[in-house]
Amino acid sequence: MGRRSEHTLEQLKEMALDAAEGILRDQGLAGLNTRAIAKAMGYTSGTLYLIFTNFDDLVLQLNRRTIIGMARAVEQALVPGQSPEDNIRSICRAYLAFGREHRPHWDLLFQRLWPQDFVYPAWYVAEMGKSLGPFENEISRLLGAKGTQAQVALAGRAIWCSVQGIHTLFASGRMERLGVASMDKLIDFQVDLLIQGLKQLS
Repeated sequence: MGRRSEHTLEQLKEMALDAAEGILRDQGLAGLNTRAIAKAMGYTSGTLYLIFTNFDDLVLQLNRRTIIGMARAVEQALVPGQSPEDNIRSICRAYLAFGREHRPHWDLLFQRLWPQDFVYPAWYVAEMGKSLGPFENEISRLLGAKGTQAQVALAGRAIWCSVQGIHTLFASGRMERLGVASMDKLIDFQVDLLIQGLKQLS
């Protein structure tokens, strides 16, 4: 078993998050708990409370890694010189592909239930907001001078919510029961509808 003196607090934090990611990947949400994380690190559970305020804090820090990875995947989907319409479709496809590839991380980010009175820290809200940047940038290009900042922000969230909802329904198996076999085709159709609606803004 490791000793705290062997590692700095920052090293312990990274070790804990690495261990949590491994457990999440191999066992899913059901296997993620402080005892399993500490065991994977070679430390006691008490060590985690020297690094994180509580288990919720650990989950937020783990989600931050997922958000950063998701934002990176979306950024890489952008094609210089491509029309905003095509880039929006590319972004949505990349977003969904990331969710499929990192399903347990995605579930922790979006499906974990938090207490009703839970308040997300400002840094977490800011990270989530940054992940919407590529959506908003392409919508701003699409609307040009006729789009206000408020409209761009709202449209970015509307597209994100549509994509998120479709992904969640497919992941649950409900879409197949409705006779919808292709998530990508449905996403393209939904995005096209939203784009056409955005073009009507005056």
